[in-house]
This record gives sequence, structure tokens and C-alpha cells, in this order.
Amino acid sequence: MVVTTFIIVGFLTLSSFTQSEPEDIKRAISGAYSVEYSQKLRQPLKVEYMVNCPVPQLSRDGLSFRKSPWGFKTSDNDDYKNNVWDKGHMAPAQSFACNEMQLRQTFYWENCALQHKDLNRGPWKEVEAFERDLAKHYDTVAVTIKLDFDKFSEVLESGATVPDAFRRHIHFGDQDIWLYFPNDSTVKGKDWSEFKTVLRR
Repeated sequence: MVVTTFIIVGFLTLSSFTQSEPEDIKRAISGAYSVEYSQKLRQPLKVEYMVNCPVPQLSRDGLSFRKSPWGFKTSDNDDYKNNVWDKGHMAPAQSFACNEMQLRQTFYWENCALQHKDLNRGPWKEVEAFERDLAKHYDTVAVTIKLDFDKFSEVLESGATVPDAFRRHIHFGDQDIWLYFPNDSTVKGKDWSEFKTVLRR
């Protein structure tokens, strides 16, 4: 039995929300990932997971992002129409494709970010594969992803806010890798390893 819980960690005071609607929500899905989500930005703030499936066994064909059962205010398909933004998995589907329930849980909108197509289809995809390769040799590969926003972050007409960058921390054995990915076209054609950084926040 999979148990899902969420904890309210903050409240939005803008008039567009009532006080009963939390801005920031922390939710853990047993066996898959945990997410801190902003209903104001309609984007995740932080996602943490462990690679559960080094060699994917199940197909993601036919799966698409959908609302979770909890009715949080998230981005949706309208945010991704006719622009450069891909539906970027934070906890990657392939890293959970050994268990059908976990695979499907990666397709909640809470696990999706507005990600530039050149990042999502290039270095981001490559580093996810690197993590799965690590998991073939290490018992635990733990990943934390943090999304950067500031007061100048782009807000789409549909209402969602575009992350400025993604920070990724990979922990395996007694080793750590920190990465910083700008969310724009400057990443095109670059290897994921070019985004290593010593910045650890």
C-alpha cells in the first residue's frame, strides 16, 4: 500500500487566493519522490528522489502529465503551447520505470517544470542517464533539484512562472556532484558535465 502525505509549509497572502489555499506545499510520495511546490508560481521549488530503476523495464508510452488527486493549483497544458518550454520531469520517469505505480506518479503536474527544450532534450536528459548508470554500481543514488526564481522571472500569459535555472545535487557513495543549469538556449550542444559547480545551496 502506497501512502501519500502532504504538509502545508506556507500561506499566500495575495488577494487572488483565500487563506485556506497554501502557496507552498510539501508532499512525499512513498517510494517515488518528494516535492515542495508553489501554487503561486505553479512550479515545483524542490524535488528529491532516489534512483529506483537503473535499467528501465516499463514503457512511458501513452502517459501524460495529469492532476494529482489533491487538487493543488499547478501548471497545465496551456503553459506549454506554442513556446520553447518543454514539460520537464524533475524526478525522471525512466528512473522509476521498474514499478508501474511509481512510473505513473512521476506524471503528476507537481513533478513538472517549464524547462527550455534545449536543456530538457540535451544535458538534462544526459545527466538523468548518468544517474541511472551510477545506480548500477552504488546502492543509493540520491538527487536533489532546486529551482531558481526571482522577482524578474518570466511569467507567462497563462499564469505560470518560468524558472531561471535548476540546481542539481547528486550524492552516491561518499561522493557528491553539484550542477547549475541555466534555463535557456545557452545549454545547447553542451555536455552535462560542463555544468558542474562548487556552489552548494
